[in-house]
Amino acid sequence: MWMTDYLILLITMLVSMILFKVLFQGLNRSSLHLFGPLQKRTKRIKNKKRVQNIIFYILIIGFLMISNAVDLNSLASGIIMGFLISLNEIIFNDDKVTS
Repeated sequence: MWMTDYLILLITMLVSMILFKVLFQGLNRSSLHLFGPLQKRTKRIKNKKRVQNIIFYILIIGFLMISNAVDLNSLASGIIMGFLISLNEIIFNDDKVTS
């Protein structure tokens, strides 16, 4: 990959991570309470940060293996990585457990 590809990947990942996090928080605060049941389950985990990091690494490594096989471009890779990171953050979020 060229340096511009890494820059595109980084910018796309950051923008999509912010957008998906706002979207997921909105869905969680709505009447759907989309992530409420998952947040209740993850709240009971003792080593929560360790489990969150392990799941994060599994998601990223799995995604990288699949993206190399499918040969995704930097833009698509950044969007998917931002989605996975924000999904991991919202599931393990402790601020408000709803529903």
